[in-house]
Amino acid sequence: MGNRRKWAVAGGSLFLSLLALSIICLVPFCSAQEEKELEGKKVLMIVASSNFRDEEYSVPRQFLESKGAKIVVASSKETQSVGMLKKVTVKPDIVLEKVNVKDYHAVLFIGGIGAKEYFANQVAQKIAQETVKNNKILAAICIAPSILANAGVLAGKKATVFKSEAENLKAKGANYTGAAVEVDGKIITANGPDAASDFAQKVADLLKAIKKLEGKKILIVIALKDFRDEELKESKDSFENDGAEVTVASTEKKEAVGMNGMKLEVKKTIKEAKAKEFDAVVFIGGTGAKGLFSDKNIINLAKDAAKAGKILGAICVAPSILANAGLLKGKNATAFESEKENLQKNGAKFSEEPVVTDGDIVTANGSEAAKKFAEAVTRAILSK
Repeated sequence: MGNRRKWAVAGGSLFLSLLALSIICLVPFCSAQEEKELEGKKVLMIVASSNFRDEEYSVPRQFLESKGAKIVVASSKETQSVGMLKKVTVKPDIVLEKVNVKDYHAVLFIGGIGAKEYFANQVAQKIAQETVKNNKILAAICIAPSILANAGVLAGKKATVFKSEAENLKAKGANYTGAAVEVDGKIITANGPDAASDFAQKVADLLKAIKKLEGKKILIVIALKDFRDEELKESKDSFENDGAEVTVASTEKKEAVGMNGMKLEVKKTIKEAKAKEFDAVVFIGGTGAKGLFSDKNIINLAKDAAKAGKILGAICVAPSILANAGLLKGKNATAFESEKENLQKNGAKFSEEPVVTDGDIVTANGSEAAKKFAEAVTRAILSK
């Protein structure tokens, strides 16, 4: 009986040890998963050229980066900026005049006494206005909500701010609440450094609700007859499910018919399509795509996309379009087996992998790789 009790205790201890070990092993995994919640999201943080509030910059930045967000810092000057507490210094990545709000998912104005330089700054106010106009997340902490108030974007909105600026918010039509952090739609305000962590969490919560490709535009090019159905459907569905605006173009504006009978009304011609208006240009394969290999408009579209630094994708036989445009020279690429010789002749390093990414170019070898191809194009877009 005593031995049984000993074995029971030992067994219980072993179970608890294994359970504890499994939990310990799972924690890094869970943390790694959580860190990717904001992967692909770009956040612009605007700091004063001097005397920004150290914690209001460092706490949100560290938290958002730990979740996978990409941070870009802007200021009125290119020179290094030093925080009020002299604990944090930052070299801006971009000056305000060069900011294009459409490049970001969120714009954050950081406080500190130095933020007063933006109270009457027309460029800063325009950024705030454009952020709201483009339905992006707009956030400000400490005295920085006064920048938003002066830009006219807090009228009728619930908002908070450091107490010295409360009257200014009220005067500009804001519904001042005095809370530590306030959220009204896609506008977040906070009243100071003590609220920095909660402020960062609220920004992250809104960012998580945004689809990966929201605000991105993708052009898909198909043959008018005999495009590969699965390659179009998988790519188009994947991009649209991730929030992208997808335009399908071909040689004429009429009904296109796939190899397996899929039908689609084409509303834009390749000649009309401008690569600079899209984040990516994707060429779909199928036997009909062979008729596009030497089409001047197709070749020019591919070249224009490359010149503009856009993502280029091609699947099945379509990588030959990129090869014929001279865009695969020295690049790792793949394609349907029939196109191997043409790719190599045009300087590509042919790979047997189903999907290959080399810089801004993604290629795939056929319909079975369509899903992974779409995912690779999405990753390439998000890495820009």
